[in-house]
Amino acid sequence: MMTYQQIGDILNQIRDYHRRFRQALAEIEDSAGFETTETLAEQLQVHEHHWQIALKEYGDDGEEAILNSYIQYVPDDGIQDALKDIRITPAMSTDDVRQLAIRFHSALIDLYATLKAEANAPRVKEFFTRLHRLEQSVTADQAWSSRTP
Repeated sequence: MMTYQQIGDILNQIRDYHRRFRQALAEIEDSAGFETTETLAEQLQVHEHHWQIALKEYGDDGEEAILNSYIQYVPDDGIQDALKDIRITPAMSTDDVRQLAIRFHSALIDLYATLKAEANAPRVKEFFTRLHRLEQSVTADQAWSSRTP
């Protein structure tokens, strides 16, 4: 039997992933440096803000249609594994924390790529394509900022 999931529910799960990652960052804020954890947490919030902007472009009816659309359930093992691997400790360096964030975002990139490939409705496919591109941009920015001169 195939399982389907509503787009709104998928986005809520991803928000929960973001929340859990922000909590892990907050736990090491003093040791990793406020600037590093704050920057990473802000990137997650900006990402969610971009969802809202992307959804609003479809208008109220379009936004509701996307959120209420169903897609065949896509296993999110990659993101679950990335969250399990997020074991941030005070002994970690700033680069270590950034690398965990990059792994987290890479898992989201894979999830969005799968979702856009599985989507049949053009608006839903377009929406996940936008999220995929945004997540790639966030990850590229993080990778660039973690480079040491």
